[in-house]
Amino acid sequence: MRILLINYEYPPIGGGAATATQALGKCFIELGHEITVLTSGIGDRVGETSEDGARIIRLDIRRARNDRASMAEMLGFLWRGALTLPRVCRNSRPDFAIVFFAVPCGPLGWLLNLRYKVSYIVSLRGGDVPGFLPELDRFHAILAPIRRRCLRRAQSVVANSPSLAELARHADGGSVTMIPNGVDTDKFSPRTDRTPRNIFRFIFVGRLTPQKRLALTLQTFKRLHDRCANRESLHLSIVGDGPLRAELEHTAAQLGIAQYVQWHGWLARDLLCELYRDADCLIHASNIEGMSNTVLEGMASGLPVISSDGPGNRDIVIDGENGLVFPVDNADALLEAMVSVTSDKDLLQRLASASRSRALTYHSWVAAARAYLHLICVDTASYSPNPVAHTEKTI
Repeated sequence: MRILLINYEYPPIGGGAATATQALGKCFIELGHEITVLTSGIGDRVGETSEDGARIIRLDIRRARNDRASMAEMLGFLWRGALTLPRVCRNSRPDFAIVFFAVPCGPLGWLLNLRYKVSYIVSLRGGDVPGFLPELDRFHAILAPIRRRCLRRAQSVVANSPSLAELARHADGGSVTMIPNGVDTDKFSPRTDRTPRNIFRFIFVGRLTPQKRLALTLQTFKRLHDRCANRESLHLSIVGDGPLRAELEHTAAQLGIAQYVQWHGWLARDLLCELYRDADCLIHASNIEGMSNTVLEGMASGLPVISSDGPGNRDIVIDGENGLVFPVDNADALLEAMVSVTSDKDLLQRLASASRSRALTYHSWVAAARAYLHLICVDTASYSPNPVAHTEKTI
C-alpha cells in the first residue's frame, strides 16, 4: 500500500499529533508500506526530503513557532496543501490517506477523495472536536457544515480515547473507532543507573495554555514547599511553550518559588527523554485531553503520574495503580497526592513500576498501526486485526 499522511504539524513542530504521525509512519514502513507525509515547514526546513524511509513534503506557510500555529498559518496550510495535492498524487500515487485533525486538514481529505478517488480516514485529536475546548466553540459552529461533510465522506473516523470518541459522536453523529495512542518504549525508558539523591523533581510537559492548568500546579507546588522542612529538596521542571508562559513565570515569581522552577521551553525529543529520566513524578492537571502523549511518555519512562480525572486522562491513569488521580481543579486533592508521592518511597516505586508495565502492555505504536491498517482493509500476512480497537456506534 502507498499511504499518504496529512497533518499540518510534524516533528520538529507540533505536539502529540505530530509525534503520532511520525510514529505511525515509521510502523507502516516497517510493515512493508510506502509512506508520504504532507505537512508544514518552519524556517529553512521546507520542501521535499526523505527521512527514515518516508517521503516528507513540508509546505512553506511562513510558520513562526514550533509549539503552535496561528489561524492564518492553518489556512495557509490548507490552501497550499490543496495546490500541492495534484503533484503529490502524480508522484506518490497514494492508495489511501490518513488525515489528522478534522480542521484544518479534513478538507484536504475531502478534496483528495472527490478529485482523485482516494479514500481516507480522519484521525481526531481533541481540539478539532466541538466541546473539547470551549474557547473554540464559536469557531466550530461556523465550520460545522464543512467539518461534517469531511467526516461523512471519510471511510472511517478515529478518536484516540473513549471520551473523545463519545464527544465526537455527540457533536457530529456517525460511527467513531477508538484507536489509542502509542509510545516509543525504547526511546522513552527509565534510567537504569539512578542513584539516591536529596532532590525530588516533579515534571510538567505540554503547551502552556489554560487547558493544562499549570497555574494550579504552581500554586499547589508552593503549598507543598511551605510544608516541607527542606525546601531545597523540591523542584519542578516545566517543558513546553505557549501563550501563557510570561504570565506563568510571573506567577512563580510572585509565589516565591521561582528558584525552584526550571523553564526549559520547547525541547527536542532526545533532550526531553533525559528530563523524563531525571524526574521522579509527572504532574498532569489538565481538565481534558484526547489521549495525552505526555502521560504515555512519562509512563514509558517509569514515572508515576499525578493526573486530574478529566476526560482522556482517566482512560490511561488508574488511581492507585500507575498514578494518583484527583478531581479537576481540586487543589486540596492535588496537594494530598503530591504529599503522598514525596513522603512514601514504597508507593512511589510501586506506581513507577506499574506505569512502565502499562505502557509496554497497552500502548504499542505497532498495535495502533495495525488497527489503522485493519480499517483500511489491507489483506496482507504482515499484520492481523488489533483487538484494542473497537467501534462506537451512534445510539
